[in-house]
Amino acid sequence: MEEVKNKTAKGNFYSAFVAKYKAEQEKLPAKHRRGTLLPVMRKSASQRALQAKSLKEVGGIVKENVKDAIVDRKDDMQKGMITDETGAPLNSVPIFYTSENVPIGDRVVNMEDLLGSFTLMSMEFKAK
Repeated sequence: MEEVKNKTAKGNFYSAFVAKYKAEQEKLPAKHRRGTLLPVMRKSASQRALQAKSLKEVGGIVKENVKDAIVDRKDDMQKGMITDETGAPLNSVPIFYTSENVPIGDRVVNMEDLLGSFTLMSMEFKAK
């Protein structure tokens, strides 16, 4: 599937996306490389609110956003500090966008945003 025979704009985009994504994954430890699985990124509250079908759904999104500010979630991106068993901070860079804990409907589907965010994360990881 990586070899797109019909070189349309979509085919060119796909080929370039796969090549860049694989190159960025090489900067991560092997256990965090996803192969051809897309990076996973949660939509922002505003993105979810814009897609809501009713005011009740918007209210639920606001309520969830307030809860997220208080409670740690498995797919949190920038909360807290990573420490070892003694409580000392670890000198490492967290790896994002590889969790499957984000519900399908809450995932960002904009390929450019996904690849841009994943690239920044992999560059920061490699720099450490």
